[in-house]
Amino acid sequence: MTSTTREPSTVSWADVRTGDELPSVSLPVDMRRLVLAAGGGRDLSPLHYDVEFAQAAGNRTAFANTTLQMAFANRVVDDWVGSAGRLVGLKLRMKAPIYLGTTMTSRARVTGTRSDGDGDFADVVLEIFTEDGLCTTTELVVRFEHQGEA
Repeated sequence: MTSTTREPSTVSWADVRTGDELPSVSLPVDMRRLVLAAGGGRDLSPLHYDVEFAQAAGNRTAFANTTLQMAFANRVVDDWVGSAGRLVGLKLRMKAPIYLGTTMTSRARVTGTRSDGDGDFADVVLEIFTEDGLCTTTELVVRFEHQGEA
């Protein structure tokens, strides 16, 4: 995916604090992305790639499916943690369609941190906006690797 924001950065576990904001990521929603997400997620509903079909069903145009939104959330986390960790939990709530021709933009912050024998974890709330407003909220769990782990 191509982004209109800065290059990916890596944060270390020692630097993560509740309240930290993650760097914002923006991504245009074009037909290529809609088709790839629909095919990749085996979500072949024409609502996600056929403009006329989507409009006949009462939508402004075709819109992003769950797979694209989950991939975008994962991208935001990957850009933030780099090789220091990975996404291990995701709950997604769609509130409004993310339409073809808009731009997804993230706003995310750390809501908590914890450590146990399995690793160091950051809880993150991520919101996806377009020009139309808030479209999706996600609750994420990011696991940071213990020192020396691959």
